[in-house]
Amino acid sequence: MRRLITVVSALALVLLPLPAQAAEVTVTQHVRLGFTAELPVSETISDSCCLGAASYSVSFDGTASLTVDMGADVSVTYDNADLIGGGAMPIDIGYTPTNDAGPELVLDVSGDFELAFDILGLVDGGDTAENVTFAAAVGDFTAPLAGDAPIDIPISSSTLEFFVLGIKVADAHIEGNLNLAPVPSGILPGLGGAAAGLAVDGSGALTAPAIPLVEWQTPGDQPATVALDNPLSGSIDLTTSPVVHWVAPTLDLVLVVDLVGAINFFGLGDVNETLISGDLGAELQAAGLDTLVGDAIGGLAGAAVADRIASGFIPIPLLEPELDTISLTSTPTLGSVEFSIDVDSDDDGLPDGEEIALGTDPFDPDTDDDGLTDGDEVNIHGTDPLDPDTDDDGLTDGDEVNIHGTDPLDPDTDDDGLIDGDEIALGTDPFDPDTDDDGLTDGDEVHVYGTDPLDPDTDDDGLTDGDEVNVHGTDPLDPDTDDDGLEDGLEVDLGLDPLDPDTDDDGIPDGQDTEFIENAIAALGDEAFKDSSPGKGLREALTKNLENVERAVARGQHAKAVQHLENLRKHLDGCGAEADGNDWIVDCGAQIQIRDLIDLLIANLSA
Repeated sequence: MRRLITVVSALALVLLPLPAQAAEVTVTQHVRLGFTAELPVSETISDSCCLGAASYSVSFDGTASLTVDMGADVSVTYDNADLIGGGAMPIDIGYTPTNDAGPELVLDVSGDFELAFDILGLVDGGDTAENVTFAAAVGDFTAPLAGDAPIDIPISSSTLEFFVLGIKVADAHIEGNLNLAPVPSGILPGLGGAAAGLAVDGSGALTAPAIPLVEWQTPGDQPATVALDNPLSGSIDLTTSPVVHWVAPTLDLVLVVDLVGAINFFGLGDVNETLISGDLGAELQAAGLDTLVGDAIGGLAGAAVADRIASGFIPIPLLEPELDTISLTSTPTLGSVEFSIDVDSDDDGLPDGEEIALGTDPFDPDTDDDGLTDGDEVNIHGTDPLDPDTDDDGLTDGDEVNIHGTDPLDPDTDDDGLIDGDEIALGTDPFDPDTDDDGLTDGDEVHVYGTDPLDPDTDDDGLTDGDEVNVHGTDPLDPDTDDDGLEDGLEVDLGLDPLDPDTDDDGIPDGQDTEFIENAIAALGDEAFKDSSPGKGLREALTKNLENVERAVARGQHAKAVQHLENLRKHLDGCGAEADGNDWIVDCGAQIQIRDLIDLLIANLSA
């Protein structure tokens, strides 16, 4: 006789091998543990009396449809401060059963019911009820763990009435109750309460527990430890598989057939047939489910699980897909709950734990907003990820690296006495200590002399700032250091002392003295003069006229001196494209030089 226990026996299929593939942030995933099953159910009960004069049989042939759908939250809790390369990160694996919307267990038994009887061979007949739902169980509950009350699920039944020749002869129904109790821990981890296998991939490896299994007797967390790679990057991938919730089912089923009318006249008794009572261990063994699951797991673990199932305990699994259909002839695929811990939440190249230790923000790739990621500051540049301007030079570290190329750890990259930020602001070259190539460093020009580091001749006197300071000792900010009416550069070019307003000590300032013009004329070659052959005297004529000018100046006759100069200038004013006939200097470049000097002297004497 094959009994309705077949429906409940099928639950044992949910436990498959536990080859686990194995994270203060809590990540929770909701899962549905359970399955659906369609199983054949048949039952026949018969009786007779009076040496066979009267007999009957009651039979049922149909299908049991079972859905188990138990919700649970699986979580991983970790502290991202522990995400440090080479460290050991404690994690907690959490499990909490939930009472989700809708029933957690639904059982329907439907099919064809038949009653047949015979009385003295005179009445041979029966009645049938086709495609009826004969029994049902519905449970709405939170799956029990240790300390929880068992779950009672009453089994209800339709009452079927049977008639022969219009006369009611019998009623039939089922009475019963399904009880699901929590399961205590077994001899090995994972054989009680709820259980999961663990595995860790990516940037970590599971170091505890030694057996990669966790078991929850009550809702809450179970600890484990992950050894972290060094360097630490990418993710830590934690897999819990399988996830099962053990229950201890007991089932009481009684088939009740009440005979009425003429059948009772012949002494045929009513039927109260106990189909099953108590725990299901023997039924599970009889169905061979303990061996099926144990062999699938193999080894000591398989034997332990088989013994557990044979003792009447059933694991309810997470399947893939959830609530997959299972049967005695097929092996369902176990599902996994996967958690991926991003070791570098902001992808800046520093693991979260290192950022927390440093004080940077693990959720902001550039904590100090300087244009460099925290990871690049620490791992590449050596700058301070909490200070946007590590060397305090007025430039952000990011601008130094990404725009200017200066050294973010050296405030004065070119060692010229100007910090890089000031150089950028001024427009000087932070890689060239003497941007204008005048012989003075940019820093000295700005901080010591006050000259323009972008202009080699700040006072436009014809001398570079560096030559004024380093060679001549003149003032690079004053084109005429000795205030004699001649610019420093001109004095140097013409052999005068730019620091002495009266180089020849004749009582006439250099700027009013013809000496600077005479020196310029003396420096010209003979070919510059109209009478290029020696001895014709135009050079001497120029010099003679200038001596007359000097004597007038010495007497204080500046107007007369100017008049002499203007007359002399008439012999130096012909050059356009070429000199004219009365020009004494025919080299136009030389003529213009001497004419300009005469104009300067005229201006100085006229002032």
